[in-house]
Amino acid sequence: MALEFAWLSEGLPIFGFVLVFVLIYAILTKTKILGETASINTIISLILSIIFLSFSSVRNYVINITPWFTVLLTISFFFMLIIVFLIKDNWTKFTKPLSLVFITLFSLILISAFFYTFPNTQAYLPGADESGANSFLLSIKHFILEKETLNGILLIIVTIVVGLIITK
Repeated sequence: MALEFAWLSEGLPIFGFVLVFVLIYAILTKTKILGETASINTIISLILSIIFLSFSSVRNYVINITPWFTVLLTISFFFMLIIVFLIKDNWTKFTKPLSLVFITLFSLILISAFFYTFPNTQAYLPGADESGANSFLLSIKHFILEKETLNGILLIIVTIVVGLIITK
């Protein structure tokens, strides 16, 4: 029997507020951008969290991203655990490629959640209905999706990968 946690959805704005507050406070404390004064970091974190709470579209974006980020972290944890058990001595060789894979997957989650959260942006996806969309952005979309442009992007990516392999 599955546990019922639907009642938690009532507190999602509060959870989002707390998540943003803690993340901003941790970043300000770690980077020491505003100094080492905890009260200033707390006030700035509180102000930014209140601003975050007041915009429902941004809050919905974070609410849509958070479960997928949790799934990505869980999968990454188990993947790294398997690698640690299999390769005990050369763990440092795998940390940089794993971080690149993690950043790439997280970027894809952010982009897909952006298009899921904001329905007005779906017109800019390939094959979507383009009625009511900005003509300038549509021209950019059509330029990027041209065969020649995609071939050029692929050529640049292959060149970068080959260059990285050769220089190592």
